[in-house]
Amino acid sequence: MKKFNYKGRMNYLHRVNVRKTKKVLVTSAVASALIVANPGHSGILSVTSPSTVEAASLAEVKLLTNVELESVLSELEEHYNLNLNLTGQGDTSVELINPDKTAVFYAEEFAGLLENDGNPATVNVELTAITLEDLPTLEAAISDVTGTVTDLLNNVIEVADYASDLEVLSVDGLDEFQTAVNNLNNIDDALANLLAYEDTVPMQVNDDGSVVVNFTDGLNHHVETAVKDVVVSTIQDLINAIDNIDITVDGDLGPLAPVINALIDTIESSIDAVTPVLNGLITDVQDGSLNILEEVGSLQVLGETSIEGDVLVSKSSDLSGDVTVYGSAANTSTIDAELLSSLDGSDVVTPTQTDSDEDGLTDDEEEELGTDPNNPDTDGDGISDGDEVENGTDPLDPNDPGEGTDSDEDGLTDDEEEELGTDPNNPDTDGDGISDGDEVENGTDPLDPNDPGEGTDSDEDGLTDDEEEELGTDPNNPDTDGDGISDGDEVENGTDPLNPNDPGEGTDSDEDGLTDDEEEELGTDPNNPDTDGDGISDGDEVENGTDPLDPNDPGEGTDSDEDGLTDDEEEELGTDPNNPDTDGDGISDGDEVENGTDPLDPNDPDQNDEGSGQNNDDSGSNASEDDDSDDQEGNTLPDTATSMWAYGLGGALALMAGVVAKLFRRKNV
Repeated sequence: MKKFNYKGRMNYLHRVNVRKTKKVLVTSAVASALIVANPGHSGILSVTSPSTVEAASLAEVKLLTNVELESVLSELEEHYNLNLNLTGQGDTSVELINPDKTAVFYAEEFAGLLENDGNPATVNVELTAITLEDLPTLEAAISDVTGTVTDLLNNVIEVADYASDLEVLSVDGLDEFQTAVNNLNNIDDALANLLAYEDTVPMQVNDDGSVVVNFTDGLNHHVETAVKDVVVSTIQDLINAIDNIDITVDGDLGPLAPVINALIDTIESSIDAVTPVLNGLITDVQDGSLNILEEVGSLQVLGETSIEGDVLVSKSSDLSGDVTVYGSAANTSTIDAELLSSLDGSDVVTPTQTDSDEDGLTDDEEEELGTDPNNPDTDGDGISDGDEVENGTDPLDPNDPGEGTDSDEDGLTDDEEEELGTDPNNPDTDGDGISDGDEVENGTDPLDPNDPGEGTDSDEDGLTDDEEEELGTDPNNPDTDGDGISDGDEVENGTDPLNPNDPGEGTDSDEDGLTDDEEEELGTDPNNPDTDGDGISDGDEVENGTDPLDPNDPGEGTDSDEDGLTDDEEEELGTDPNNPDTDGDGISDGDEVENGTDPLDPNDPDQNDEGSGQNNDDSGSNASEDDDSDDQEGNTLPDTATSMWAYGLGGALALMAGVVAKLFRRKNV
């Protein structure tokens, strides 16, 4: 019986590989630390590169198609903030001439005004599929081990076939090994699903009005790292699978012993040979020996791409009107005038002219004039700087209001007020509630608060100020006692305008047809025309004999919606007593009942029906002839006339009932 401990051998080889891998990782980490710690790195990307070429135009170096640029200009205290957002789809039809990948924005009007706000741009790139064919050096290295690994797999499978017939022979780890070999042979599937690139990149602001975001290094290193991760993971899974192969011989193999033992020896030799090769391949991938970064840099891997960032724009009086901002992405870091003139994305922003004190002059204009941009009236003469400039006066001279100026808009010019002695900045100098202009016009003294002028009615309550002075009422308050009735109305009605509890006999404050005294006796609200809120005024309810305090008592004979039907009739018919056209067909409920149509059916009458009662074409004339013939032959009134007579009689009876009820109530009172 022969027993082989291949697992122990594989563990030894694996430990050797781990030590090598750790050494490579430590070396890479030290190198990275040296790069990051470089004190000469300023954090601003240079737009020069040894691999750049001079761009004749964007057509030769464009990276994106379907480019869209959105730019938003928002105002800050001392600057504008310009937000730039460029989107597009990688142009797979172009062949890259160098590894550079740069976003460019440009606005000629902003030349010399742009500033970096210190924040980086955000770059997002969905990566296109990569294959081993795109990376020839890596492809050759993997091809060198593929054949050996495949032969090893075939030998293990053959031993496993024997093991299926021999109880003394067993093979473990074959499925895992097969999966690992398949993953190596189909590594393109993993490379086609690399993670998207998301990173922040410094923004370079130039004096010519351009902004450059060079994301070459970030993107290329991201793709390199992603490729390395896929390859190393795939090979490491293969090494682990080989490590887990366990062939056990536990007994006599019989006549097949020579064949099986030979296969086992071959497997042992293959493992000894391929494991160091696989470990070496991992090392070559990790230390850059396979030129992955260089080869990735030449690939067009951009899918959906977006670049967004913000820069500051200094405020300037030279900025006026619309400003066009251009943008695109290019396979170059040489940004020249020809490239800037051919960028294919554009948007328009409009700098606003700030007027901090809202005096009609922009801050830039105030700076030129010498006025205070934060004070609407720099010279304190009561006239805004903007108005002074518009009127041709000096906004810095408080003694120069300008001829014809009416600062307080009281109808008198400032010059006229100066002559009168009134305040040109106060429309009512004496504070009597009458403007200086009106006092001059009325012949009263605008400097005397006790001289409103004969015949003047300052509060427009129907009483002159003199009359109010005699009565003791306030000439500037139309309702001195605050009872809701103007002083003039109270005097006219014979009530006391100084007594809020004296509305006066005969006064109808809410104009509902009942005097306030009557409402007090009834218990209704003299200031609410419909105390019970049933839609019928208190006066109408009393007149109709219904209770003005009961919202559910509209009263017999009441026609709330004035459609010709009483509320009781509408209740019997099922129509709405507060809607004159319940079915909304344009014909009132009363007319429908009179015409014999259904007031609850919007389709009855049919406008095209000859019997609808509508006077359309011949139908109206026929109906008229029929009515005439019936009248002549039967000596009877037409149905319509009969109906109208009946309703007229009913209405007259209801009216008489209401009058009798009212007389009766007044008598009792």
